[in-house]
Amino acid sequence: MKHPLTAFMTATFLLHSCTCSELTTNAVTVMYDQTDTLNYRKFQERAGKDFQEIAGKLFPVAPCSEGVFRLLPVNGIGSNEVQTLEYQIPDASINEYHLPAEHQLFIQEMGELAKDLSGPTPAELPNTLIFEPLCRELHLLVSLPGPANRFLILSSDLLEHSASIDMYRDSTEPEDLLSRMEQAYGCQLPENLEGIEIRIVTHRLEATDEAMRRASQFWEFVLRERGANVIVSSSLTI
Repeated sequence: MKHPLTAFMTATFLLHSCTCSELTTNAVTVMYDQTDTLNYRKFQERAGKDFQEIAGKLFPVAPCSEGVFRLLPVNGIGSNEVQTLEYQIPDASINEYHLPAEHQLFIQEMGELAKDLSGPTPAELPNTLIFEPLCRELHLLVSLPGPANRFLILSSDLLEHSASIDMYRDSTEPEDLLSRMEQAYGCQLPENLEGIEIRIVTHRLEATDEAMRRASQFWEFVLRERGANVIVSSSLTI
């Protein structure tokens, strides 16, 4: 017969070493506009605090969970270099005195990414390609298997501008403009965006206020029409 203390220690070990049959995914994509000086500078200024808030509220230390953080720039050439961080907590319980090292490293690396954004603000660029990388990231979020908390954060002036689309001048009648974007960039928005929260952070100048207001209405309409929870503000508050 086992000594009671031995039995207790064995049970405790089994509890802490029990693996999960399914993991809940916390997935966050952050897109930041490098083509607009005002919005990029505001994003840089708040990156440290905003990434801390994202880490604390969207990537909690929880049993049976995993996290994916994707950071990518919006630019004018269509080449988006994606930086990806990941972690897994595959155990069904957590020792509060020994938190998962992989999660702690993940949070540290998010802080390093924020620091990397603190360089000089680049000059304004003539083209802004938002739709194609946004469409691609939404497809990735939709395709996540199993239970998931899905977030996309877009910091931008929202004004798509290329040889094919000019939101400074073109009509922003939602379905017509969306159809032209999908044809121009070869990507169709997912039909069902339910369960995805999209936070749009934008800052306006007087010279572009009207164009940005119309652009914001366009993005809000086409994303909400497909079931996304869309929040628009001038700062990231989760």
